[in-house]
Order: sequence, then C-alpha cells, then structure tokens
Amino acid sequence: MINIYRIRRSFVEYPDYAVWFIKKYYEIFFISISILLSLFIISIAHWFKYIHDINKSNYIEVVSDTITTLHPLVETNHLLDNSLQVLLYRSLLNVRENGQVMYDLLENFSIKNNYKTYIITLKNNTFWNNGKPITAKDVVFTYNFIKKYLPYSLLGKTLANAKITELNGKQIEFDFKTPYVGFIKELVNPIANASYYNSKNLQDLLHNPYDLNVVTSGNYKINALGIDYIKFYNSKNNFNIEWKYQRTPQQAYHEFIQKKADAYVLNLLDVNILNKLKNTPHVIVSRYPILYEIKGLFFNENKNIPFEYKHKIARILRKNKISLKLGYETAYSIYPESSIYFDKNLLKQEYKVNKDVKNFSIRLSFLDVPEEKRIALILKQILDKNNITVILDPINIEDFQYRIIENHDFQVLLYGLKINSNPDESAFWHSKGKLNIVGLKDSKIDKILEQATITYNTLEREVLYKQLQKEILLNKIVFIPLFHPNLYVAYWDYVNHLKINTNSFPLSNAYMRLLYVYPNVR
Repeated sequence: MINIYRIRRSFVEYPDYAVWFIKKYYEIFFISISILLSLFIISIAHWFKYIHDINKSNYIEVVSDTITTLHPLVETNHLLDNSLQVLLYRSLLNVRENGQVMYDLLENFSIKNNYKTYIITLKNNTFWNNGKPITAKDVVFTYNFIKKYLPYSLLGKTLANAKITELNGKQIEFDFKTPYVGFIKELVNPIANASYYNSKNLQDLLHNPYDLNVVTSGNYKINALGIDYIKFYNSKNNFNIEWKYQRTPQQAYHEFIQKKADAYVLNLLDVNILNKLKNTPHVIVSRYPILYEIKGLFFNENKNIPFEYKHKIARILRKNKISLKLGYETAYSIYPESSIYFDKNLLKQEYKVNKDVKNFSIRLSFLDVPEEKRIALILKQILDKNNITVILDPINIEDFQYRIIENHDFQVLLYGLKINSNPDESAFWHSKGKLNIVGLKDSKIDKILEQATITYNTLEREVLYKQLQKEILLNKIVFIPLFHPNLYVAYWDYVNHLKINTNSFPLSNAYMRLLYVYPNVR
C-alpha cells in the first residue's frame, strides 16, 4: 500500500542546502550588506579621485621633441620651442584658436603715407616679470634684431626695407620704402627685453640656449628645467604645467600609457602608435589639421623638368586622392580654403591626359625623418605604378639648410609651405624672394606680387592673388599642393577644455601652438 503521507512530506521537505541557508540567513545578510557597502565606498573613493584628477592644478604632457632654446629671438621649428614662447613672452598681436587676430601689447595703430608708414602705440601698464615696464625700446630692439640676424626668415625679409624707430616711450614707427598693405598682421613675434639682450648677438644666444635668467613677460614662469623635462607655473591661478620630452615616439608613448602624463602630442607621427592609442580604453585621440601649412611637391626650375611631366604627376596624384591615402586633409592651393584669397575654382580643377608623355624618372628629395619617409614611399609606390620611376633622396636635417635653402640642390622636393594671415608670398615666388627655393623667375608673377602689396582694395587684391594661384599651380606648375599636415593629441578621458590653436603663427612655428594661457586647461 502506498503511504500517501510520506510521499507528500518528502515532496515538501526542504533540501539540505535550503535548511543551511535558513539557519545562516542573518550571517549571509550581514555579509552581503558589508560587501555592498564596501563596493559603495570604493566607488565613492574612485569618484573623488576622478574629480580630483579633473580639478587638480597640474597638467603633464609628453612629447617626442625637446627644448632647444629659451630665447624669443632664435628662430626654431620645434614644437616645444614655439609653444614655450606662448607661455613666456607677450607680443604686439596674438592669434587665438579660431584664427582671430587679437591685440596683446598693441593699443592701436595708424597708417600713413599710402601704407608706407605704420605707427604702433603700446598699452599702458604692461610689465616684464621683473616688474619693469614694457616700452617702445623693447619693440624696436626686437624687430631690429630680427632684421639684422634673421634676414632669411619671412619677417626678416619684410623688415629689410623698413626703418624702425622709437618715437616715444609708447610709440614705434615702421617706415617702408614702398607701400606694404599687409604688414600689421605680421606683428605676432614675441617681444624681447632690450636691456637684457642689448649686449648679445645671435651667436651668444645659440651658445647659451638654456639661460634661466631670461626676462619674460607672459603668464607663466619657469620653475624647473632638466634634461628631459621643463616645469612652469602661473601664480595668478596656481596652475602648473610640466612637459616631459622623450627622444623617440615609442618612449613618449610608454610614458603616456603608464599614466605618467595627462596628454601625449604626436608631433612626430608614428602610425602604429596612433592606432594603438585609438584602441586604448579611456584615451581620446583628437586630430587637428594644420591649415596654414601646406605640404606639396616643389619643382626646381633650374632642372628644366618638362611641363608635361609635371602635368602628369599632378593628374596622377589628384586622381589617386593621395591626401586620403596618407590620412591628411586635402590641400588645393598655396592658400588654405579658409582664406578669402583662395580660388574655389581649384576645387574642380582636372588635369587632362596627355598621351604623348612617355615613361620618365624623377629624383624626390625629402627630410630624412620617419613621417616624411612614409609619405615619400607612398608617393613612389603610386607614381611607379604609373610608369614614373621615383628615385628617393633622403636629406639629413643638418644638411637641409645648405643643400636646399642655399644651393637648391634638388629636382623635386617634398616640403611644406608655411603662411600666415597676410597673403603676400613674395618670399617664395618672387624672382628676388629669399625663400624662392624653386628658382622661379617670371616677370608676370613678379608684377602680380608687387602690385598686390600696394593694392588697398580687398576685392582687387583677391583678383591679383587668384591670378597668382593660376600662374603657380596651372600655367607654370612649380608647386603641386597635396595636403595639410595633422597634429594628433591623445589624452586621458578626464582631461577637458584642452585648447588647440589650428593656425601656425608665427611663421617659424611649423606645428600648432598649445594654448595654455587660459586658467582652466582641464
């Protein structure tokens, strides 16, 4: 006979583990509460640490570059040197991240004698960090120093025809032999202290580049300088900056990825490192096209390269969308697309096929650095496939000035054209231009440039500069614009309000300036 009761009881009887759970109910409850409370406390601690990271007054940046000088009167193309000038020195004008020109030391100016004479008036109550006032004497000294010791720079070339005199303690006169319409926009150079530098020449500055006794005027002061770092502080807002500079991109990457720095500026682009950073959790990578630098191919007029060859190269590179293959922003002219002087017709420009052009070869010169080499190899690959044999000619940085700038020893050169808000490019394309590395001698182009510098009407100047673009890029093809370089900045996700200036000013600045002049970088 089946025992119904026993069956029913066995059905409702609790299993052993359930009985154990009931007996241990209170212990388990308190243990669970303790674990949850611990996790909550840990989360709060992490949250406070996150808030501290956001609001802390220290900012550490790593870069594969180095400081080469603390002096505002030494021309340099190093990222850190140019960024350093933003922190330490003031100028008559400066350029903000949107490209807008702002008055700094300049109070106002007047133009006389048909754009031959500029009278600059300084603001009152501007001081050096030693407490002494900034005067017209400092401005006159700075620009006369550039005129004397940096004649091959664009500003030096401009000042060669100018007489610079002090009218009184707050006024300076720039007097040119011929009208110069766009001069006022070139007053972005940092001003040096005349009393400190008066007894020094350029060689003195080159022999003693890390002089910590320099008199500065900017928002920041140096409080430490080592072999691989430099530290600044802003006493007004108690904000501190440290740059850690490494010899290679790999060293800079490891410094950043180990969280020894808040941001990493990839001034020497390494594609492998860039891809690693993009795939790293909590790392933000931002790309900034350098709109006022245009990389392209320069053709040496003295090498007598047939026009049909240049035409074919331009057509192939445009057809293959070379800028996209390189990962850069396309450039179409000697002016950026944001310039009012840019000729929009160039966006539609197509180079027609010339079937009579046979196979030929070119020698492509470039700076022997990793990113330039990568670009040159891609150019070679594309042109080789189109029956243009490319012979690569890497040039050491130490030899570049002598070979290229002074002796024009190249056939085709991969290089950058750096410009500013003043559209005058006489230094590059005029027969007497001191940076006319292609050896261009064309009376029509000379006349356009000379007329543009004395034309006051903006619309008339536009017409002239559009004619210039047509002559340089289409009728002569001495330059093929390829792309605007990029600057990549990687930073941890707690970093915010990082301001980047996407315009390269002054002209010696080959890269972008990091704007630390604002109170809250984070």
